[in-house]
Amino acid sequence: MELYTTFLECALATIAILVGVVYFRKKSTDPRYPPGLRFLPFLGNVLQLGSDPLRHHHAERPQIGEGTLLDINSTGRPSNPVTNYIGGGNGLVHSQGSQWESQRRFTLRKLRDFGIFKSLVEESLAEEATRLTNFLEKRIGQPISCTKLFNGPVVNSLLKIITGESTEWDSPIKPKIIQFSNDVIEAINRTAESGLFFAPLLRFIAPGFFGWTDWVNACDKFNSLIDTSIKKHDGKLDLNFHNDFIDHYLGEIKKTEDPNSSFYQRNGYINLEAVVGDLFTAGSETSLSTLSFAILYLIQNQDAQQKAQREIDQGLAHPITVHRSNTAGNIEIGHVFPLGAPHRMIADTIFHGYFLPEDTTIIANFTVKRQCLGEGLAKDTMFLFFACILQKFKIEADPNTPIAKCETPTGLVVEPKPFKFMLSPRSIPLLGNVLQLRKDPLQVFQKWAVEYGPIFSIRIGTQNTIIVNDSKLVKELFADTNSTGRSFNPVTYYVGKGNGIVTAHGEVWEAQRTFTLRKLREFGVLKSSNEQFLKQESDSLIKFFERRVGKPISGIKLFNGPIINGLWKIISGENCNWDSEVKPEIVGRTECLQETVNKASLLFFAPFLRHVAPSVFGWTEWKNAIDRLFELAGKTVAEHSQRLDSNNPQDFIDHYLVKIRETTDPNSTFYKEKGVINLETVVSDVIGAGSETSSLTLSFAILYLLLNKQVQRNAQKELDRVVGSSRQVSLNDKTLLPYTEAIILETLRLSSILPLGIPHRMLKDTLFHGYLLPKDVTVLAGLYTIHHDSQIWGEDVDEFRPERFLNDDKTQVIHHEALLPFSAGRRVCIGEGLARDTVFLFIASILHRFNIELDPEHPVTKIETLSGLTVEPKPFTFVLLLRN
Repeated sequence: MELYTTFLECALATIAILVGVVYFRKKSTDPRYPPGLRFLPFLGNVLQLGSDPLRHHHAERPQIGEGTLLDINSTGRPSNPVTNYIGGGNGLVHSQGSQWESQRRFTLRKLRDFGIFKSLVEESLAEEATRLTNFLEKRIGQPISCTKLFNGPVVNSLLKIITGESTEWDSPIKPKIIQFSNDVIEAINRTAESGLFFAPLLRFIAPGFFGWTDWVNACDKFNSLIDTSIKKHDGKLDLNFHNDFIDHYLGEIKKTEDPNSSFYQRNGYINLEAVVGDLFTAGSETSLSTLSFAILYLIQNQDAQQKAQREIDQGLAHPITVHRSNTAGNIEIGHVFPLGAPHRMIADTIFHGYFLPEDTTIIANFTVKRQCLGEGLAKDTMFLFFACILQKFKIEADPNTPIAKCETPTGLVVEPKPFKFMLSPRSIPLLGNVLQLRKDPLQVFQKWAVEYGPIFSIRIGTQNTIIVNDSKLVKELFADTNSTGRSFNPVTYYVGKGNGIVTAHGEVWEAQRTFTLRKLREFGVLKSSNEQFLKQESDSLIKFFERRVGKPISGIKLFNGPIINGLWKIISGENCNWDSEVKPEIVGRTECLQETVNKASLLFFAPFLRHVAPSVFGWTEWKNAIDRLFELAGKTVAEHSQRLDSNNPQDFIDHYLVKIRETTDPNSTFYKEKGVINLETVVSDVIGAGSETSSLTLSFAILYLLLNKQVQRNAQKELDRVVGSSRQVSLNDKTLLPYTEAIILETLRLSSILPLGIPHRMLKDTLFHGYLLPKDVTVLAGLYTIHHDSQIWGEDVDEFRPERFLNDDKTQVIHHEALLPFSAGRRVCIGEGLARDTVFLFIASILHRFNIELDPEHPVTKIETLSGLTVEPKPFTFVLLLRN
């Protein structure tokens, strides 16, 4: 059935491609049509424009998706479902014909009535300029990120004109109007970068991946805020006294009686909302990006900065010449809107001998000033802000992070990169660096760390991901509460949907983690002094092996049974017969989840693939495995709830149910149904995440000992000396068995089972060692790279040598600060202590009782691994022999 499904999906994809090829080949072209570049079906010239689109601007007819772009001027607007979403074809930017003419004429007239294009606007702009310089004075001598630096004053200037209101943009809490307008601008560039603006059909294929979801959410929030402001104005409108632009527009609506007018009743309100949105978004982005470029250019051109400041110091006799020149230079070099707003031909047209068909999209390569409705206001804003900064400050590069060159991420709008930008490997549109990670990704990450340094960024699809490859930096960053978020990934989100511990963040995560830690400590689970439940599993494991002495034993999934059973007893109080012929339900379902993690690993980086071929990329198996584990967790919780004695809780589930019954705060994560959902998720988190790392570590330990007989003999000599033959190994022996402990530490280092840890997400913009880590960016710890750094561990970094964790006389364990197998910081694994004790007791008990030998029929000759989200050994077998 699975093979049939795969075949069907491939067949449909092939048919779609063939249809596209036929369509594009049959598409008629008039001989007078402007010449252009060769293009691909569906994609057009998108891939050619990916890395540096502006360098292709001399091409006469690039093909973007299904729209033909011509480097000339026209007056229409293209019909695009992406751009139409924000205004629905209304307002100024996206409208056309008589509607556009009437809206533009009215808006221009009213803005002129306010004196927007006259000197009267200076009072408002001067106030914002003063606040800006005061803001900068508080940060003298400190590194300042220029990204979004001018958003506050620019947006607030527009806010006063449009709504008559003002906002505290320099307060710690960002006002909604600034936050939401920023979100719209960011969504614009993301959708342009992903190709959605040029191929809008992509919104149906993978809306999250191509930015459609972000675009819709940003537009909805922004439009909702505007709608609220309009309703507020409408409720207190005085037709005889208008205070701002919205009042004037509402007055026009009230007096309009022509039902065909774009100001008539509901049509007027829709256009007002669109016009306000246009003024905020289009009116702010160009100004703030130009100001950012101005700062960047002056850092790199100190002579120009000094000339301007000398002119100011001489009494501002003729300040406009230099400053206007600088501003014009910024506009000319920066080209913050490089292709303008797309136009559309509304009829077949012959232009200079070329045939321009109806509905063709037209763009222009601007190399001189372009006219826009707010040009005067934008220039005045930039001039005043720019002059005030130069009057009071000297602009210098951050000495810790000097700027090597000017770089710009390009979407529909060009903006300067953060002034201390991260190095990153070259990527391709849509996929980012995914293809470079197909083969041996861990070696690729090591290579990038050498080439780009301890902090660099990669692109997974269209999303930036930051990799930190230094243990001290990982500890410092992950100790910051700003880094405790979890990435917005639909694949990981399916596990608990933001509840529980592993995929939750914020208040949910803190409350669930705190309660779980406290209860596990009360049970003694996280204390080395209490080893009863571990001892039971260790004894059953030794008996299991004794029955198989001399027989080949598979090293894969070997330790799942005792580890899962130990955790299950803590969680549910139940015991499963893991070594029986029929695999217990909890063991089977947990193993099923473990198997799907690496099968679905590509989905974690390119989740849109779950829509393309869900069974091929492991999405179907992933969902089924999660559903089955949660089904068992829910069933167990329900059984405990029916027989619960609140005065005598027996296990973790009982204690949690008591907490639910005691909770009366409806906002609590333990309240009623919300509490039950979180309990089921925590149970799944502990069993799923808590079992795999320990089980894989034990399998790697067996494999390393199998190929390093001298290490095995050294450990056994230590065990014979400390434990002897009259008793079994105990956790109390741990401090007396430094060599055995060093074997565990070396196994954790060399295997690096979670090579990139679990993804973190920045909860807000954070400046870290001069780098701007933007809100919502994913951060990964390069644990495999850290654990295999020859500068830290020596030239024999890839060899299994436990002695690197011992002092010179091998009597004490050295705990290296660069060993981070359980990550670090506030989200360090809550089961670290239990995992370390489990692995130590199991390995020590095996070495005390058995010799680990090669399977003579299938001898292992080298370490081979499978890499995905986790690293696991390839299947291998071994033989245990009783020691004399």
